[in-house]
Amino acid sequence: MGASSASTALYLGFTGGSEADIGNMVLYEVPRNGSTVLKVEKVTLGASSSPSIVLTNTSTCPTQPVSVTNPCFVRLDTVKLALSPLYDYYLTIYFTLDTNNETISGVGQVSSPGALSGFSLYGDQTRVGVKGALPTNENSDAAPFFLAYITNE
Repeated sequence: MGASSASTALYLGFTGGSEADIGNMVLYEVPRNGSTVLKVEKVTLGASSSPSIVLTNTSTCPTQPVSVTNPCFVRLDTVKLALSPLYDYYLTIYFTLDTNNETISGVGQVSSPGALSGFSLYGDQTRVGVKGALPTNENSDAAPFFLAYITNE
């Protein structure tokens, strides 16, 4: 995060499944090591915050089938938020409860999270407002699910 930019691109990585159905996506900004939301930024794909990503479509995932050795990386729409090392950020995605999502898997689901960390909670955690508290998880040092890359634009 040494370079500054007015916007950020987020990339999701998938290693399995045929379709990912998303109910909502947001990026939360909180104080370093805090849990009170300072900013909520809507995250979209194709201008939709609730897209379906068809992983079997070769225009979405050119190398088929999607697998650990052939992951599919999906670039989300640019977020108009400059990330700062003074804050923590949480990309929160609500995957709908349907049969398509039962078989999806994402990059990062390994025991070595590196600089990024993440966790999974049941239910829609994308509706926390400014000054609200983020949910907590005792295992918050696990590897992030699906978030593969963050770049400034």
